[in-house]
Amino acid sequence: MTELSDTYTLKIGEKEIEIVMYAGLLRKLIATSKMLTEPDTFLLDMETQEKFIDLLLTEFDEHGKEKGKYAEGFMLPTEVVEDLLAWGYEHCLNFTVNTSTKLKEITEKRTKDITMVSQPTVAG
Repeated sequence: MTELSDTYTLKIGEKEIEIVMYAGLLRKLIATSKMLTEPDTFLLDMETQEKFIDLLLTEFDEHGKEKGKYAEGFMLPTEVVEDLLAWGYEHCLNFTVNTSTKLKEITEKRTKDITMVSQPTVAG
């Protein structure tokens, strides 16, 4: 399991903004990136990347409601956008792989349990 930093410090001139990767934001990013249904879309579609960056630059309250923007992606330097995209995308991939692995292990274990329970017993 890859450990990633839950925070990304966005530096804009003298200003530093800390972006935190929460589970709710992660789910929104995965849905926006279409990484599970259309993996190539994120890599090739600038509109999808723009929506992804926009989500990363959005401040949400504890209920998932938008509070405002940390910054506008249009005005960020290219290298900042590249780093932010990579940080967010790596979190999405990490979450997807880790969750899939855990669910596969549970499914395999429980399938064996169900098979054992459903086997007819031999009357002795």
